[in-house]
Amino acid sequence: MCSFILCLVFIINILPTFTSLEEDIFCSSEHLHQAMLEGSYVLRRVNVTKIPLKKTRDKINRFRFDIGFYKSLSEKWTDGMARHPIYIYSMVRDLYSLRILEKNLPHMINVDNLPTKEDLEGTMSALIRLQYTYGLKVAEMAAGIIAGETSMSLSAEDCLLIGAQAHKEKKHECAIEWLNQALIVNSTRTKTLKAKIYSIKCKCESRMGMRTDALMSVTLWLKNDKDSIEAIEWRDKILNMPDRRNYNVLGDDMQNYITLCRGEMTKESYNSTIMSKLHCRFYDNNRHPLLVLQPARQEDVRDDPHMKIYHDVILDGDIKVLKAIAKPKIKVSKVLKKVSSSKMKSSTAVDLRVSKGYGITDTDPTYIKVRNKLFNRVQAITGFYSKSNEALQVANYGIGGYYSPHYDWSLLHADPMHNDRIGTFLFYLNEVVAGGATVFPRIGVRVAPKKGDAVFWHNLQRNGTGNEKTFHAGCPVLLGTKWISNLWIRRHHQEFVQPCTLNEYE
Repeated sequence: MCSFILCLVFIINILPTFTSLEEDIFCSSEHLHQAMLEGSYVLRRVNVTKIPLKKTRDKINRFRFDIGFYKSLSEKWTDGMARHPIYIYSMVRDLYSLRILEKNLPHMINVDNLPTKEDLEGTMSALIRLQYTYGLKVAEMAAGIIAGETSMSLSAEDCLLIGAQAHKEKKHECAIEWLNQALIVNSTRTKTLKAKIYSIKCKCESRMGMRTDALMSVTLWLKNDKDSIEAIEWRDKILNMPDRRNYNVLGDDMQNYITLCRGEMTKESYNSTIMSKLHCRFYDNNRHPLLVLQPARQEDVRDDPHMKIYHDVILDGDIKVLKAIAKPKIKVSKVLKKVSSSKMKSSTAVDLRVSKGYGITDTDPTYIKVRNKLFNRVQAITGFYSKSNEALQVANYGIGGYYSPHYDWSLLHADPMHNDRIGTFLFYLNEVVAGGATVFPRIGVRVAPKKGDAVFWHNLQRNGTGNEKTFHAGCPVLLGTKWISNLWIRRHHQEFVQPCTLNEYE
């Protein structure tokens, strides 16, 4: 189990930083929507009658039909973007194909804001991630079926491209599934295409130690391309390798992450002693003035770490303000990668998070009003002083958008007195059709995103060190899009709220 493309160009050279459309369009459903509108604008400016090549004219007309179709789909959903991953892949594929047609267009048309090769690769990576994380069947994905929703089907070339991308990412088992599907769809295609499929397939099988299967694939490669020197070299290499299957063994954290993302339970999920102490209540924090008339709807999740869910804690009007301010300014999210150098002070974009976000520093009066209201309410609920809050972060996750398992407290500082993040208050700003849960692999907790809700937890022990049980992740968005807002609370000024201790176990 594993864990686009008109035939105008064969792309087999086969992902993720906050900004213009020129950066990683696939990360954000908002920027995908803007790219679609840009493609529609480019197509309207092309005078097909002045294009000499009939083949190019036919492609332009096909693009016009397809982009019009995607645009009509996007109008059906409140977030303005078709929510099915196969639709999104197909749109990025077609828009990229339009981009590389630029040299054949007779007019000076700017295609800089259309998807790039990196966007196409990123979208394919997202499909592979969904396949791997949720255990999706490639046959169903190729038929356009994901989580019970149907879209257009994929061609043999599509399956080959995705398989080649999986091979490039060393996800060989996933690659083989896509390549086998390409052969099924490709039953009447040319020898050239079959040779390409078998060439990648034999390499994947050999690297997995599947000697017999690899020999069969390289034989079929040579059958379809008998003059290939590369195929002969691979055949000799495979003949000299042992027939010993290599299995990819997942660690407990990653296995629990996948299990929880799929909506299943881990052995840590149910503990009768822990569960018996968890309750739901109307919470006013000892009759805090802001909560007396409107107490918070609190649900216990865990005692260690201290974790609660608050239902309907942010209003629709406040959500609209946050999203309206963030949409024009979101950039690719960055995460700090732990490095050996103590001099590293800037964040580095790494493939741990695929989303776009914005740390709101606006002075717009409407936003300031909403921010102060949220800060005051979070302070009333948690008891932590808002003067230590970081700026609100708003993030948008597009196709397969996720955040790999991580801590919110800093791995770069061993000093317990460092002004680290003592608490995380995570708001959910929309309903996610499928996927996108927040999971905690080490304690077996899965929080499904629900518009208006928030999950809150303590990141630090009372002695100031990080609580490793807060190791958490954002599961890939399977259908739709995901909007969240993070409020991180720093440790300074919280001395009387959560007094420190010298006990190394507290």
